[in-house]
Order: sequence, then C-alpha cells, then structure tokens
Amino acid sequence: MNQELTYYRRFKKNFEISDFLVDFLGALCPGLLFCLAIVLTFGSTSIYLIYQIKALVSIYLPHNENINAYRFLDTFSSFVKGFSFYFALVVLVSSYVLGQFLYRKDPKDADNASYLRILKKENKKNKNWGGDWVEHYKIDELKNCVVEYPYRYLKSYFEKRGLLHLAKIIPWDETDFTKRSKTFINLLKIRINYYRPDCMGEILKNEGHIRLMSSLWHSLRYIKTISLLCIFANILISLINLNTIQYLLIPIYCSIVVYIFAKIWKIVIESFYHYQRAREVFFVLETAYIVSLDHNDIFKSINYSSSDTSTKK
Repeated sequence: MNQELTYYRRFKKNFEISDFLVDFLGALCPGLLFCLAIVLTFGSTSIYLIYQIKALVSIYLPHNENINAYRFLDTFSSFVKGFSFYFALVVLVSSYVLGQFLYRKDPKDADNASYLRILKKENKKNKNWGGDWVEHYKIDELKNCVVEYPYRYLKSYFEKRGLLHLAKIIPWDETDFTKRSKTFINLLKIRINYYRPDCMGEILKNEGHIRLMSSLWHSLRYIKTISLLCIFANILISLINLNTIQYLLIPIYCSIVVYIFAKIWKIVIESFYHYQRAREVFFVLETAYIVSLDHNDIFKSINYSSSDTSTKK
C-alpha cells in the first residue's frame, strides 16, 4: 500500500507546471483583457477631453503660445518610446495583479447569472425544466433565485437519472440542506489527491476552466459598465465645443465596440457556465467513487444520514 501511494504521489510533479500555467494564464488573460478595454474606452475618452480643452484654449487664448494642453501627452509618449520594455512590463504586472483579483472572485455570481439565462431559454421549450435539475426554480421565481454550489437537489437529480452510486455519496437531500457545503467537495478533492494524485489532472483542469470563465465573466461585466459610462461621457464632452463634434466618432466608436464585445461574450459564457459547474461536481463525485473501489476510507468521517448506510465507511 505504501509503495502504491508513493508511486501515485510522483504524479504530482507532472501537474506542477500545468497548475502554474492554469493559475498564471487564468489571472493574466482577464487582466489583459480588462486593461486593453480601459485603454480603448477610458483612454480614448480622456484624449478626446484633452482635445476639447485644447480647442477651448485656442479659442479664448489664441495668442498664448505657452499653453499646450497636449504637452504632458507628448512627454508621456516620449517616455513610453524610451522605456517601452519597462512600460510593457508594468502593464503585464498590473494585468496579472488585477487578474488575480478577478480570478479570486466568487464563481457564484457567474453561476447564478448562467443558471438564470439557461432557465429562461429552457422554459421556452419545457415549462417544467426548472423542477428537474440540480436546482429547482420556476420561471416565476427568478427574483428569489439564488444558485448554491454544490447544488441543493443534486441527490434527487442523480436518483432520477439512475446514478444511484453517486446519489449515495451526497450527504444531504431535498428534505435537509444543512449538510450541503463546499467543504464536502473540497474534502473529496483533498482525499483524491492523497490516494490517487494521478486522478487530479482532469479535476484541476476543470477547476481551472471554471475559474478562468468566472474571472472573464467578472471582467466583461466591469468592462460593460465602464464602456457604457464612457459612451455617455463622450457625449457630454462633445457639448464643450460643438465645432469639434466630428472628433467624437473615434472615442464613441471605441466605447460602443468594446461594449458590444463585452455584452456578446458575457452572454456566451452565461450560456454554458452553469453546465460546466455542474459537470465539475459530477466529475469530482465520480472520481471519488472510482477511488473508493480501492480505498474504502475515502468517505470516512462524512456525516451521512441513517438511510445511506451503504456509503458509510
């Protein structure tokens, strides 16, 4: 047994690099996306504001050559050209730090939004769809809809689909949700990693994808808000000097394009995210069941109800 565990633990080294890449890219990509959106929206809006100020200065102080509203931009541009490598490094580090913040955001918000979108879509085909899933909500209950992971009706979902071996693993049911907790899933992951680290690859990959999609969803949500604010800001800035309103097209075009991009991809993520989240639970439970065939004590100390005696170890 000890030799077997030692052999399995060697597989952990195979996942160290992949785990690092998943965490690194999972934080960097949403951060870069957010920074790029900020440059296109807030940056173009700021430049348009400066141009409007310069136009006003040239109108009211036409003979004052010492006033140059673009001077600090020229200085900044020269700085970027001279230190482009360091500037790029700062952008990457900032994107990574910001991405870490987004990466650590609770996936619950994205899961809830995804479930609501899927519920609305599926109810067009089947009015009773919400009552036969891992969460039971109907279309008229959307105001009070809160999706909880791991899902409340997971046990009954497996029972209805004949997956009784998975239903027995779950310590809560629809009559008592007090035992429902994320700790249960995390506990199984820890024990799978202990007994069969070679099985953790797919679990970590699924978890990484979930975190990546969640951080992208949060990033797109913030981008939508910022781009919408920039659209209105550009319109207000154009009122400063209507003679230069033709220059409004570029900044407002950037903001509109970014807004449409964020809105479309946010909808795309919401169309599948909840399914991916449910799949993650299924994968962990099925893997735990497979590991239990050789290591019966993987479910030890889990507080099952008296009816689940076949699962107690």
